[in-house]
Amino acid sequence: MHDLPRDALDLLRRAEVCLERGEFVVASDVLERALTLMPDHPELLRRQAVALHMQGRFREAATAWQRVLRVRPDDATMYNNLGSALGAAGDMPGAVAALRRACELAPQRANYWYNLAKALEGIADAAEACMALTRFLELEPEDAEARILRADSLKTLGRLKEAEADLRHVLARHPDSIEAWTPLVNLKAVRLSEHDLAEIRRVHLLPGIKEDYRISLGFAYGQALEANRRYAEAFEVLVETNAAKRRHIQWDPARTSRFVDDTMQAFAQPSLQAPDSNRGQEVILLFGMPRSGSTLIEQILSAHPRVEGSGEISDLGVVLYEESVRRGMDIPQWTPMATAEDWARLGNTYLERTARWRRQRPIFTDKELGKWQLVGAARAMLPGARFIHCRRDPVETCWSCFKHEFKADQLYSYDFRELAAYWRDYDRLVHFWQARYPGLIYDYVYEDLVERPEAEIRRLLDFCDLPFDPACLRFHEVDRDVRTASAGQVRQPLNQNSAQSGHYGALLDPLRSALGLPVIAF
Repeated sequence: MHDLPRDALDLLRRAEVCLERGEFVVASDVLERALTLMPDHPELLRRQAVALHMQGRFREAATAWQRVLRVRPDDATMYNNLGSALGAAGDMPGAVAALRRACELAPQRANYWYNLAKALEGIADAAEACMALTRFLELEPEDAEARILRADSLKTLGRLKEAEADLRHVLARHPDSIEAWTPLVNLKAVRLSEHDLAEIRRVHLLPGIKEDYRISLGFAYGQALEANRRYAEAFEVLVETNAAKRRHIQWDPARTSRFVDDTMQAFAQPSLQAPDSNRGQEVILLFGMPRSGSTLIEQILSAHPRVEGSGEISDLGVVLYEESVRRGMDIPQWTPMATAEDWARLGNTYLERTARWRRQRPIFTDKELGKWQLVGAARAMLPGARFIHCRRDPVETCWSCFKHEFKADQLYSYDFRELAAYWRDYDRLVHFWQARYPGLIYDYVYEDLVERPEAEIRRLLDFCDLPFDPACLRFHEVDRDVRTASAGQVRQPLNQNSAQSGHYGALLDPLRSALGLPVIAF
């Protein structure tokens, strides 16, 4: 810093004091004055980048780091900081590129590999994230957080035994780790011993655990008890855990019912659609309730050489939400005013957003399950798309939802009555779509697929205008990323004994009654 003139040096020292005090806005103002004297000085720019980052001005911080790198092009620390700023700004590809360069320049800096792995997760590149975490663990073999994160990537890749090994490694050293016990149970393919169950119970009852951690472990514990056929205990744990979860969320069942009513009214009359009847023919839209077998169907379709499985992408909902924001009203309100050109514009936007899923194969699946509410709009946008409704026995579906803690969106699933109300709204709107657009929607029934897989897979492929391929019968061998709760299950052949609700007998009568189904005498 000896090359700074005195005035600039004085300003730099004032800024450093402000940074130490956490006065980031003042520090940024002082540094801006210094930069008018020395616009490209790396030390001034470096501190300005820090001040901007701490204010949440991430894009400006990234620009400052890039200016530093013009002077210091081989500084690994600067690339790491640039990657952090770009990631915080939402530019995950840019963050990955910057962090890769940091790792190339300083391969012995473990934290750079960890940061790269997190950025790679942000672009859903599980394979590269796993490799980056492996490099990190070569340098820091006992880092529990990184090992748990790698287990998640390994699960996504279908490498379940390796994922289990990582989690067992952590638990051998940290037997109270809820962060390791929960994903171990959620691998689904792992058979837990009585010792495992006793350990999970012990940890679940430990005093002083944060409520959200205890809830997450409670869901895992209930599922583990079920897997070991201890159904009465599983039910008790899951009911208690769901009640605790429900106390922490806000959910209004009536709002969904109103949306369904408004949607049915909006689409009751003939509506316009994009003029090109083939628009969207490269799309297979899957929808239904969670835990209805949708991941299995996507896995089967992804085994076909012409189909790419994209997973639960949000592009359709985002496109329609942005249109609602632009118009200042919700979908049912603006639908009657939409022109054929509007629907074509929205369809084009969706296809542009999803173009990455057609780079290797001409057709892709879109498995955002909540689009059962958007079938009418999706048909208008994409007249050539295929629609597949994933249906499973309602008690099995709802009980499976009740057993899982969802990351977001499924706020209805933690109370039998609210879960059943949501299922009834979903069911009546799907029936409305089927009546409104006969022949548009293929009803895939999970139980039928389990009973006669080849016949049902052939029917499914026929509906999608795809030639039969034997690889679809070996769907569990498909090498692809799966990020849903079913990631472990779809790596295995079909299980004809997957139904669980019957084991609970009268315990599930409240759910059956809420669904409007007859109570069964056990």
